[in-house]
Parts: sequence; structure tokens; C-alpha cells
Amino acid sequence: MEVLSQKEVDELLQALASGKLGGQPVRREGAVIRPTVRVYDFRRPDKFSKDHLRTLQMVHENFARVWTTVLSTHLRTTARVTLDAVEQLAYDEFLSSVRNPAVLCLVSMDPLPGRQLVDVHPGLAFPLIDRLLGGLGTADGGAERALTDIEVTVMERVAGGMLSSLAEAWQGLVDIRPRLESVETNPMFAQVIPPNEVTVVITFTATLGETGGSLRLCLPFSTLKPVLTRLTAHRWAGGGEVAPARGDGANLQDVRVEVAVRLGRATLTIGQLLGLERGDVIRLGQPVGEPLTAYLGPRAAFRVRPGRVGNRVAVQVVKVLAAGGEDDDE
Repeated sequence: MEVLSQKEVDELLQALASGKLGGQPVRREGAVIRPTVRVYDFRRPDKFSKDHLRTLQMVHENFARVWTTVLSTHLRTTARVTLDAVEQLAYDEFLSSVRNPAVLCLVSMDPLPGRQLVDVHPGLAFPLIDRLLGGLGTADGGAERALTDIEVTVMERVAGGMLSSLAEAWQGLVDIRPRLESVETNPMFAQVIPPNEVTVVITFTATLGETGGSLRLCLPFSTLKPVLTRLTAHRWAGGGEVAPARGDGANLQDVRVEVAVRLGRATLTIGQLLGLERGDVIRLGQPVGEPLTAYLGPRAAFRVRPGRVGNRVAVQVVKVLAAGGEDDDE
């Protein structure tokens, strides 16, 4: 080992003090050297970049718009779904924030691996169920009870429409086939991934008239890992996988809208209902020969006349209604 002489040591120290040599600068009297330290939580590593989260936000803003249309059509009432937040959480943090009893939908998103979770707040779940069972959608969402077997069956129907909307929103990234596996009421039965795995939790608010609540979609890192390279705003908005939005509405041409025709209405007493038998006739308030009304979702859109095409019942549009449901001559 070579030993420096005193002269060489002095020259080296002088060169360091003058800044001629690289390395750390000499500490001067009274100077405070702050270490460059970045706080890192090993329990919550950041596996998703800001670009990943931004792209997921755009995808699920599209999902909120699609599901708003589906809810309004199926429930025959005003519905609105908005995206509130997209954040990274460890799975055990997400699970500890779920109420018990809960409304947890376990789903799969083939071909993506693993299982995902949808946490529906009771403030949303019970009004949804009440509306589909013929009520006004004003059921108490604060009820501290688990769903009954009948309510679970109705909730599965709601989840089916939601997952169809999710598949449509994801078409620009990957062609997924979401499928509901089960509806759980106890979070302890939802241990689908390790507690410390990082997840993306996407929070929505859904309102049905005067009621509503939150809905959270939990996507594990293991699910999103195969498509991480596609989760960029460039590929989503301008990279050729999804056509940019156009102001002329051309990108809405293939959206399916349910059309319903109302034959008429009648008011019966409970006694009359209980006394109905095969062959009885119920008189409707619709005059014979007058056009019927066709609805697009909850809105009256057309005046139509019934008929037949081949062996199918059909209607012929005779008048287009204005946005407020009033007659508008063509």
C-alpha cells in the first residue's frame, strides 16, 4: 500500500479546499449541510406513476358517463355518476376502510389476472335495490344490516350493468370480459391478495334523485401489471389506440339506447288486483287510434303508432318530441 508524504497530503487538502478536486465541498465554519434524503415508505411503495394514475382517471371518467346512461335507463329515474378520486393504497388499508356488514362485489376481468373488488356503500346499495323492487329509491342507506338473499340477487343484476359499462370504458386499453363472482357482506371473506400489495382505489359518487352514495373500485397491482405500458395519456388519447374525441358526435353513433313504448296506464284497487283472473280485461287510459309515446331512457321522445313487421311487433314514428317532451312538428 502506498503511503502519502506530508507534502502530498498538504497539496491534496489544499486542492480540495480550493475546489479543484471533485467530491464533497469542505465544510466551512457555521455552515449547515443538509443531507439529500427522500422519505420512502417501504410498506406503501409507489408502483404507479402519475401518468398511470392520470390515464386510469380518464378511463374511469368515461366509465362514469357510460354507467350514468345505463342507470338512468334501467331505473327510470335521474341518475348521475361522477369520479371523485384515484389513489394508491395498500390492500389492508382499503379493506380496513370497508364497512361491516358490507356490499362487496368480487369480480374477475379476463384476460387480466387475479380478482378485483367493488365496494358499494349502503347509501347507494339500498336505494338501488329499493328502486328495482318497485319502490321510490328512498330506502334507508344507513341501515346496519347485511343484505338478504333476495337483495343479493337484485344487487347481482345491478353489478351486471355496471360491469358491462366498465368493459365499454376499457375498450381503448384492453378488451376485458368482467364477470361477477360473488357478492360478500363480510370483508373478512375478501382476502383476495396479500395485505401489503399496492392497489389503485377509484372512488365514485352515484346519485339517484335525492339519495346516493359512494362506490369504490379496487384494482390490485398484479391485475394492472400486464397493461402498465399502455397506461399512458399519449397511448390513450393520441397514440392511435383510441380515436380522439370529436365535437360532431360521430363517436356516439354506435352507443346503444333502449327504446320503450308505453301502451297506457290504469289504476286498480288491491281488491281488484287480487280478483283478477285469466280473460279479464283491464281498461287503459289510452284512447284507441291515438299515438302512443316512446321513451329514450326516462324521457318521452316520439309519438308512435303500433303495428307489425313480419312476426314482430313494431311501431312507426309519427312525431318527434322536443327535449322537454312536448310535440315538435317534423
